[in-house]
Amino acid sequence: MPEEDLSLQLKRYLRNSGINLDDSSDIPQEKMLKLLTYIEKSYREKKKEVSILDNALEISSREIQEYLHHIEEKQIELWRSNKRYRELYENSHDVLFILDPEKGEIVDLNNRVEAMLGYTVDELKGRSMIGLFTDESAELMSFFFDVMQNGQGRRDKLSCKTKSGEKRFADISAFLIEEGDKTLVVAAVRDITKRLEIEKALYDTQLLADNRKLSRKLIQSLEEERRFISHELHDELSQTLTVINTTASLISRHSEEKRTIGYAAGISKDVKSIFDGFRNILNKISPHWIDTFGLLIALEKLIERWSKSSEVESVFKCSGELDQLSDIVNIVIYRVVQEALTNVSKHANASQVEIKLSVTRRKEGEQTGNTVQLDIDDDGQGDVLEVTDNITGLGINGMRERVGALDGTCIFNTSPGKGMHISIMIPLNHENMKQS
Repeated sequence: MPEEDLSLQLKRYLRNSGINLDDSSDIPQEKMLKLLTYIEKSYREKKKEVSILDNALEISSREIQEYLHHIEEKQIELWRSNKRYRELYENSHDVLFILDPEKGEIVDLNNRVEAMLGYTVDELKGRSMIGLFTDESAELMSFFFDVMQNGQGRRDKLSCKTKSGEKRFADISAFLIEEGDKTLVVAAVRDITKRLEIEKALYDTQLLADNRKLSRKLIQSLEEERRFISHELHDELSQTLTVINTTASLISRHSEEKRTIGYAAGISKDVKSIFDGFRNILNKISPHWIDTFGLLIALEKLIERWSKSSEVESVFKCSGELDQLSDIVNIVIYRVVQEALTNVSKHANASQVEIKLSVTRRKEGEQTGNTVQLDIDDDGQGDVLEVTDNITGLGINGMRERVGALDGTCIFNTSPGKGMHISIMIPLNHENMKQS
């Protein structure tokens, strides 16, 4: 490079850098080369530093962008988490209370409270939760004291009142949470009113089933005891009456005195009368005709004898497979007919009684099966009853108890001047059918 060119370039560079030199100044070539070399080296070093700084700035900018993107993702995740929490909070089947134990008031609660207690969220915010459990206030205060001591707790079957004053029952569980420098209580209140009602219904159903089983056993035991007494009386008294009758016959045959023969004949007649009355008593105690001839013949004989003694016309109709009934069903039907006829004799002032017994096919909802149906109608004076279930009396109550023990129904319909209608239905389930 020519010396003047170098000199001019150097001067121009120095001037641009703020160093003014006179154009006439003479800078030796050698010094100018050294100076240019130094400047070039400094320029390269500065350029390298600038490049490093640019790279560092580029890296920092990328990291900042990535960090900001990460923060944004976390914010979205937090928003979604809060949204899920709020949905769970609002859609919970329990009423969720957030309580401030220092102030003793409700800070927040979910909308489930309206379905359970009838209050809106705004109506309960700032109020005391204990006010909802007025009958259990002491128990609830003790519960929250335990929660503050132990961090959590639970109470079952506490009673509370709705906005309309209706009584409800609830289970309560609670635990502590920290929110900043404050400790809050989260209480979950679960409505168990329906569950308790179902449990009570199941208990009542089970109790009814147990009572029916007990009644069934009592009926069986009672009939067995009656059968035993009947047989014992029959064996003992029959032998005695037979001996008396035989003795009277011997006296009548071997005596020559008309007076003695007349006495003997009178004794034989009285013995026969005692026999007939005795058989009627024994049959009332235990209907041996059922064991000997079956239900139908036993009923025919019962109705026939009753019709003769009461002078009331009777009609007996039957249909269906009645030979499939169990012994206890046969006894219950016989006893119901027996008691119904007794009531007609005592109270109805009837001229005719119709008795129909059948086995029919029933269909109630999804339940199907055979049913024994017994209908007893008389044309008597009837009774003044507003509600037929108000019929009272040992005989009618006895019918209900006997039929109820077999899972059956017993309905009485009556009105003045229109007689009485008794309808009995007994399902032929496994227990009520004869076992082969």
